[in-house]
Amino acid sequence: MYQALGQIWSDVSPGEIEEISVPLKTPVHFGARLLHDHWKGRQAAGGFRLHRDLPTRELSPALRNLAVYEPIEKGRDFRIRVAGSAHLRRFGRDVTGQRLSDIHSDARFTDLCTALVKMLKRKKPFGADITLKKNRRERMHFEALNLPVMAETGEIWALVGIFHHDWVG
Repeated sequence: MYQALGQIWSDVSPGEIEEISVPLKTPVHFGARLLHDHWKGRQAAGGFRLHRDLPTRELSPALRNLAVYEPIEKGRDFRIRVAGSAHLRRFGRDVTGQRLSDIHSDARFTDLCTALVKMLKRKKPFGADITLKKNRRERMHFEALNLPVMAETGEIWALVGIFHHDWVG
C-alpha cells in the first residue's frame, strides 16, 4: 500500500502534501494504547520520568514509535532529542537533533508548537488520527500520541508517538 522508505517523499515538494488531522479522545492503535496506559499508570506514582520509566521492558514494542521533544526558546520551538524509526518513515530522514521548525511547514509548525506548549502547561496528553495525501491519494496514515513527561532536569518535555496503521504491533 505504501511506498518504500524514502521513496514516498522523493517526488514531493513542500506544500504538495495535504495533512488531515482528526483529534482523538482516546488512543486507538495498539501501540498508542500501550504507551498511554503505561503513562497513566506512572502518573499515579508521581509522574512519568525519562530514564526511569523509559526505556522499559513493558514499552519495548513501542520504542521504534517514540521521539522526545525538548522545548527550546521558551517553547517557541522544540528540539527532537531522539526519534525512532516511525519518525524516520514519517519524515523520510532521521530527524534526531533537528527542530520542529526545520521539519514542518510554517502553518503546521505553528499549530503543532501551540498544541505542544498547551499540553506541557496543562500536563494533559492529546492525540490525533493523521492522514497525509498527495493529489487526493492517501500516502500515509498514522496515529500521533503526545504525552507530557519529566526530563532528568525536572523540566516537562514531550514524548511523541507515531503509530503507523499498516505496521503490525
